[in-house]
Amino acid sequence: MELEKLKQELLNINLDYLDKINIPDYEFGLEIEFAGAVFTSVMQKLDEVLKYNSKDITELRQIEKDKEEYKKWRLVNDGSVQSNAWHRAKKGGEINSPIMKDRKKYWKELKKVCEMLRKREYINISDNCSVHIHTNREIYDELEEFKNLVKLWIIYEDIIYRFGYGEKDIYRPSLLNYAKPLSSSFTTPTDELLIELENVETKQQLLRLLSYERKYGLNLTNITKEPIRKDDIIKPTVEIRIYNGTLNENIIQNDVRFNMNLLNYAKKENFDKEFIDYKIKNFKRNFINDSIFENPEIVDEFSKLIFKDELDRLKFLKQYYKVYNEFDIEKSIHLWYYH
Repeated sequence: MELEKLKQELLNINLDYLDKINIPDYEFGLEIEFAGAVFTSVMQKLDEVLKYNSKDITELRQIEKDKEEYKKWRLVNDGSVQSNAWHRAKKGGEINSPIMKDRKKYWKELKKVCEMLRKREYINISDNCSVHIHTNREIYDELEEFKNLVKLWIIYEDIIYRFGYGEKDIYRPSLLNYAKPLSSSFTTPTDELLIELENVETKQQLLRLLSYERKYGLNLTNITKEPIRKDDIIKPTVEIRIYNGTLNENIIQNDVRFNMNLLNYAKKENFDKEFIDYKIKNFKRNFINDSIFENPEIVDEFSKLIFKDELDRLKFLKQYYKVYNEFDIEKSIHLWYYH
């Protein structure tokens, strides 16, 4: 009964699109994937709505280390969402944001980009489409904070994934290929994990303990100063890859709100180590199918840990429970390719 009362309250809260969402002042970036729309048409319209000229993708890749380019929104190829038959124009792609902060300027630009994409002919959100959020790895001063994040993620992974499904209540079909649960990477029994985490003394050791590559929901492969493997390209970010594809800026903004509060909680001054260590000692491994079911007691516990603002917490719960009104999803529901 209490849950139904909460859901009714959540139904009356809109996921308003705001000029500022009062998240910790960290740098972040977005990758927004789409399918169906002609690549060159999107490139042309992107130039028009943001009033600058994009460079050809080949040239862009040659100068990807040039920081000036990362001040712009740019369209790039993404083979996971593109069709590229020889007899027709390439369709689908990925739009990368500039390095963003919680500023009116960037939220205004995101809205323009999403509006432009929604108007493109044949555009859709396919099985493979997702949204990735990168955050500057320098948010953490110490190895201990990365370990805190791993613990937090492991304990609440099913809650995190369900929230990340956005407007839908199930994961996208390709998620297990591109954003696998971290728990599937364990090489040690769960009851020994805490001991082994405590013994980790370097970032390299942390990555080896978890034994995973970048295609996990939580991608930490870029936290080291040097690549683990000779041919790796290092981007200085913590990447979260769980989010289902969407062109609804309200949902993307709520994803960012959650993302930043999650990362902020793992900082040493916010983290309740005693409580989290207790949780992990008594932890039972989650499986991806657990994430499609509601878990009211645990989601309430988790949301109260990471959110300081009650309205922000309720917006998280709204997306977790999928309690949407017409205002929340009118911008994107017609774009879903999979059901």
